[in-house]
Amino acid sequence: EAMASAQRAHCPGYECQPHEDLEQFAQNKLDEALRLLRVDLNLGQVGRTLVLKQQLGYRINCGFQLVVSDDSLHYAMREDRTPKLLGCDRFPIAVPRIQDAMEAGIRWLRSSESVRVASLRSCRFVTGWSQQQVVLHLNYEDAFQGEHWNRWAEDMRRHCDLFSIVGRSKGACSRVGSTEDHLTDSVSLSGSEVIYHQPLDAFAHPNVFAMQEACQWLCSRFEAIQDQMRSPQGCRLLELYCGFGAHTVPLARSSAVGSVLAVELDKRLADAAKQNCVLNGVADKVTIVEGDAGMAGQKACAGSDVYDVLLVDPPRSGLDCNVRQMAASGGFQHLLYISCGRHALIRDLRELRPYFEVSDVVAMDLFPLTDHVEHLVHLVRNS
Repeated sequence: EAMASAQRAHCPGYECQPHEDLEQFAQNKLDEALRLLRVDLNLGQVGRTLVLKQQLGYRINCGFQLVVSDDSLHYAMREDRTPKLLGCDRFPIAVPRIQDAMEAGIRWLRSSESVRVASLRSCRFVTGWSQQQVVLHLNYEDAFQGEHWNRWAEDMRRHCDLFSIVGRSKGACSRVGSTEDHLTDSVSLSGSEVIYHQPLDAFAHPNVFAMQEACQWLCSRFEAIQDQMRSPQGCRLLELYCGFGAHTVPLARSSAVGSVLAVELDKRLADAAKQNCVLNGVADKVTIVEGDAGMAGQKACAGSDVYDVLLVDPPRSGLDCNVRQMAASGGFQHLLYISCGRHALIRDLRELRPYFEVSDVVAMDLFPLTDHVEHLVHLVRNS
């Protein structure tokens, strides 16, 4: 009943609504994205589309404005720069654990003293891929009283079964519940369970189903590369923009990969990647380097080590010029590119075209109900 109610909700800012034909919307979006990529890069019929089965209940990080309407507090999101009410207390895009926390949380806030919610302007729910723990961030316009707020927030945390609650206003921050700076997570990737520590204030893939499909594609690509190389030691991988090791760990556990040098600029993510490698028993195969992707990659290629495969998963802005130059001049026979920015991907592939040929492309539904697409691209160096 709760899910049926949520599916009737309005999702402000989304190109498709939960009551519409979600799979058809996704297929049309991906077909058009692949068509445009083929035309721009003259790829012929190379590539395929992948519509995720989970069109709802996928997002692990959701933020909302809190708006008073008809003397009651409601969740809202911006649409054309204007706050629009969701229409219910659940958000069908969110994973079920967040939807439950939303419903319990808004009921608690509505029943609370006005002093605790008077200047409350927005909130954010964050969980891990396995949905074991939920953190609620409450953002206030005015300062709140520390000890009084702490007691109130602890009661709310227990009532709503939350991992922790973080309250923020200008110049102030208070927290109740767990003091850990990460979520402990586990997820099935390529047939085995992987354990992760996800830093709370750093980036994590918001869609676990898309991340699982990307990992499965990567592992299948490495198996094909290993079969072609026929190297008993496995592929030597240089990974840039590795994050906290979401791809690093499952690839290092594969027999097709012999060694990994992974680079990440964000210290929080680099430290988490090291810890995740230890947690999953692959620290002996992986070296994590904290630093700029282009500079660290060029330094690695200038050394005595040789790498067979370059894996990049950059932000939406794509590869910087140093990374493109390194990819072009390096000894990599294979380049695996995970892209969440279509225009940047086309720019990068055009610059790499003299050196690589596109072997495989998958256009995947990164965020269902939106126009966002993730491309998985395998390039092979021209002979």
